[in-house]
Formats: sequence, structure tokens, C-alpha cells
Amino acid sequence: MENKKHRNCAQKVLGAFAEDFAIDPALADGIASAFGGGRFRGETCGCVVAANMVLGLAYGHDRELLKANSLRFEEGFKEIHGSVNCSEILREVRALQTPAKVDAAKAERCSRCIDDSIAILRGILENHGPINV
Repeated sequence: MENKKHRNCAQKVLGAFAEDFAIDPALADGIASAFGGGRFRGETCGCVVAANMVLGLAYGHDRELLKANSLRFEEGFKEIHGSVNCSEILREVRALQTPAKVDAAKAERCSRCIDDSIAILRGILENHGPINV
């Protein structure tokens, strides 16, 4: 397993819910490992991808409930971060002058995305139907 200190955003979001769904944390890390940094290409934020994994675990038995909660998550995330696209979320960070400044700003911005994703998901899971474990 990858060193926990270097886990990507998707791993951190899915990992926050691994215990809720009786998933081994190492397995959750492996499942989410390819989704950080917008699948390494700045596409859909890994937090958003992992959130949909969690929602699939909770509501995958009911397509309409899954769709409604996926949209609910995306709306909440976009309201806070302006986009679900990694490169758009980090656009102003990448404009900084030095690699050290970019790395520090990116870490701070990604940390906020992770924390916000977990909070939005917790709210959905607590307020919008049962978890299907």
C-alpha cells in the first residue's frame, strides 16, 4: 500500500468512509489510487469521483436515489469550489511564480476540497436516506 502520507484526494475521501461500508482501508486506497489529480490529467476532481463511489455504495441499489444524491453532492461542491474539474479548481494556484508556492497552495486547496467533500457526503448520508451496507 502507498504511504498514507502521500494519499491522493480520492483515496482520502473514499478512505473516510471505508469503515462505514466495512471496506478494508488498503482496498479503498487501491480502488481510488488512479483518480487523484483528475485521473492525473486535471479532469474531474478525485474528490468528486470518490464521492460518487461512496454514493454508489450507499444508494447503488436505487438508481433514482443515487442520481439525486450525486447531483446534490455536485451542486454543493460546485457552490463551494466553482467547478468539479481539477484543472479549473487549481487554475489560480498554477499561476503562482515558484514551484514551492504552487505546491503549498495546491496542498491547501486540495485539503479544503477533501474536507468539504467529506462534510457534504456526511450530510447527504445522514439526511437523505439509509445507507445500504
